[in-house]
Amino acid sequence: MPEYYSAADVFVLPSIDRGEAFGLVAIEAMACGTPIITTELGTGTSFHNINGVTGKVVPPKNSEALSDAIIEISNSDYSKERIIKRAKEFSLEIFRNNIIKVLGGKK
Repeated sequence: MPEYYSAADVFVLPSIDRGEAFGLVAIEAMACGTPIITTELGTGTSFHNINGVTGKVVPPKNSEALSDAIIEISNSDYSKERIIKRAKEFSLEIFRNNIIKVLGGKK
C-alpha cells in the first residue's frame, strides 16, 4: 500500500457515519507524506488531521467543500516532512508509552 499512498496527490476519507471512529488508513497515507482530507464527525476522524497543515477537514455530506478541498490541496505544496512527523505521533511505540504512563507504569 505505501506505493499507492506515495503516488497519490491527496488521500480522501469522506466518512459520513460516526461508526468511523478514527480512520487508520488516513494515518497510513500520512506516513507516506500524502496530504489527507477527512470529515468532521466529532470522532477521531479529524483528530490526526491538522486542518491546513496535514490536509483539510471538511463537513460530512458536503460535496462542494470536498471538491474545494481536493482542488486546494492539488494546487498547494504541503510539507511531506510535516505530514510524516504528525503520522509518527500515532506510532505503536508512542501509543504504548502513553498507555503505560496512564496506567502508572514504567517504560
